[in-house]
Amino acid sequence: MKRISDNPNLFPFFLLLICFLIYGSSMPSLGFYWDDLPYIWFKVEKGVQGITEAIAFNRPALSFFFYVPMALLGEKPLAWQIFGIFTRWLFTLSMFGFLQSLWPQREKDNQNITFLLAVVPGFTQQWVSVVYSHWFLVLSVYFLSLRIFTKNIKSGHSHCTKTLLSMILAGISMFSMEYVFGLEFLRFLI
Repeated sequence: MKRISDNPNLFPFFLLLICFLIYGSSMPSLGFYWDDLPYIWFKVEKGVQGITEAIAFNRPALSFFFYVPMALLGEKPLAWQIFGIFTRWLFTLSMFGFLQSLWPQREKDNQNITFLLAVVPGFTQQWVSVVYSHWFLVLSVYFLSLRIFTKNIKSGHSHCTKTLLSMILAGISMFSMEYVFGLEFLRFLI
């Protein structure tokens, strides 16, 4: 960890390696579980369009997060398990970017927080790959929104385009999953 702290460019690769070491060991033996099954069933029965129609009924923005992965990964459990770990990594990177924008002088602490976030044993459903990969994508977009917002505020002169981009990304996240709505109060604290 010391060498990684000395070279911050290695940190994203370290996180990716950790995510695959921790969550990837049982990956080849895993299948589809829990709420993954209805999504895969929609894909098999009605194609990618069928799944986006089913999701768009009550979460229209979330259907965009499903469209490309469903089209590319199809019904292959191993591909979804790899994608789930990849999206968890994206989420941890977006959180790290947000923490860096908030406290740039505390890079080592930000790395430690992000490392703990990547390996936290409190989240025990990484194996539910179809559902949670999209959840991690939505969170990644949301924390990217907060990163842009924070950097814009700290720059001293607010740019309308950055503010607008930040709000659009936050809106996409909130309209995709209402679970991130409470995180919006972080903006007031920032």
